[in-house]
Amino acid sequence: MFTLIGADEFEAMATGKSRPVLLAYINFDSGHKQMRILEKVFLKYFGDELLKVFLLKEEFITQQQLNNLGILGTPEFILFYDEKEIGRKLGLVDEESLKSFLLQRILKITREKAKGVLKNYVRSSSN
Repeated sequence: MFTLIGADEFEAMATGKSRPVLLAYINFDSGHKQMRILEKVFLKYFGDELLKVFLLKEEFITQQQLNNLGILGTPEFILFYDEKEIGRKLGLVDEESLKSFLLQRILKITREKAKGVLKNYVRSSSN
């Protein structure tokens, strides 16, 4: 369901994905509630078909790597698509706020893809 990685592995793991990628930076000692919320939202609304989730383990990351990713604290959720950051949420979340954060951005991607497909269809059928 989720992949546990270090910061140096993220770029290789996250690139080339055809779906959005969520990088979750959660303190594993105190973040059990945040993990349960993430699991619930993932299973209830998304699943592997719509979203790939990577958990960034605190013990495997240096301050320099935190700076490179722009991580300011824990928990922090960073959403990527097409190798670009498309959203970031810092701080404790509940089910509704995490769901809204993800859905808004994933729906925007879906609409933009649909527009592109429609434009190509209109262009090809007018020829």
